[in-house]
Amino acid sequence: MFDNAKAITSTLGQERDEFVRDDFLPVVWSLVAQGASVEEATDATQQAMIVACQKWPHPSPHAFVRLVAKRVFIDATRKARTARKLHERLSSLYDRTPAPAADTKAIFDAETTYVHGLLAQLPKRQREVMVHTMEGLSAEEIADLTGQNFATVRSNLRHARIKLKHLIRIRKE
Repeated sequence: MFDNAKAITSTLGQERDEFVRDDFLPVVWSLVAQGASVEEATDATQQAMIVACQKWPHPSPHAFVRLVAKRVFIDATRKARTARKLHERLSSLYDRTPAPAADTKAIFDAETTYVHGLLAQLPKRQREVMVHTMEGLSAEEIADLTGQNFATVRSNLRHARIKLKHLIRIRKE
């Protein structure tokens, strides 16, 4: 009996480890494509993977991890924005030093930058649906993940494809 329990636990552990190994970078890329920095995306993905491992096995781990990572990123962004506003308010009262220059270090190669530039021109919902589609999620999974109707996801995807084709044609001309 205990040998069987050890085998099941071992199999679940291997499945979980493979999932984390295979899905970590795609989730990071998804958050970066939606506007997160690499550091923010990595932190949010790490936290989401921890939650997923704690709730393993999950019926839809791919969608679950993306949803948790997005929520963690949004929460962190809100907290950072609040802290930044407080810092700016206090700085305006007490500190007159200039703000640090933005980090201009190039992270991605030219093709990835090109794709991110195209995606950035899409409306938020269309960009989100397109990113998840590029990750290989089905329309049903995207609908569950984003809380949209299945038909809305398909419509957003259709409009995103039309706009991307148009943008690519414009850049080629």
